[in-house]
Formats: sequence, C-alpha cells, structure tokens
Amino acid sequence: MNPPGLLFVCLGNVCRSPIAEAVARRMHAERWPDRELRIASCGTASFNAGKPADPRAVAVLRAAGYDPAPHRARQIDDSDFAAFGHIIAMDRANLLTLSAWTPASFDGAIRLLASPRGTRMEIPDPFHADTQAFVEALRLIEVGVHEVLTEILGPPA
Repeated sequence: MNPPGLLFVCLGNVCRSPIAEAVARRMHAERWPDRELRIASCGTASFNAGKPADPRAVAVLRAAGYDPAPHRARQIDDSDFAAFGHIIAMDRANLLTLSAWTPASFDGAIRLLASPRGTRMEIPDPFHADTQAFVEALRLIEVGVHEVLTEILGPPA
C-alpha cells in the first residue's frame, strides 16, 4: 500500500503551492519522522508549466530557513487524484476548479488549509504584490500546514 499523499494546489504552481510543499516537507521530516507521507504541489492552470518557483517565493523560504527543492511548475492531471488522497487548495477559486475536475472515482478529500480554530482559510495570491505579501503567505501557510499534517498524521512526535 502506498503512503498517504498530500498535494498542494494553487493557480500557477510558482508561489503558494511550492511554498506549502517546502514547508510541509520540512515540518513532516522534523515532527513526524517516522510517518511516511508523499508531498507535492501543482497548479490548476498550465501557463507556468515548466517554470521554476517565483524568485520571491524562493527568497522568502530561504530567509525563513527552508531549503526549497528545485521546482518546475506543473498542472494537475487525472493521475493526481489517484496518487494523492489529500488535496489542499490555496483559495476558493482553485477549490472550485478542483471540485469540477475531480473524477467520480476519487475517494479522498479536497479542501482549503486548516486554521488552528478548525475553520478553513484561503491564502491570498502574492504574485502581483510585494515581497511582504510573500512573507505573509508563508506565515499563513506554516500555520495551515501544521494543522493539515496533524489532521492527516495525528499529533507530532
């Protein structure tokens, strides 16, 4: 049986979802080292396919002590619904796109990031904003990723 999969999805897969992927990879390794989990990211649109993560996203991750892996944007495809049981949209627009795309055979969960209060939250797209918007996106993503990992894997070790 494959380990559970966690897929982060934004529009272009160059800002929010690569940030969430990097945060989740480190958080998983540090807090749940004994639990297997496949982690990846993609976008709902194809216009950035093959492009690296936005340099501002990479800079903000590095400044916060993350080691962003080399990244190439990609668009979600039908195989992702078989490979990942937990699909996390960064905002409601992408959640709607994913919901419409979902094959009937998908038996996982598609949702927004969790907040500590148990509600779901959107991560504003920082692409057309300044570096501070990327810093704020990272802060929100760190909180949400911890909550999602706890939901999937249980309390940290």
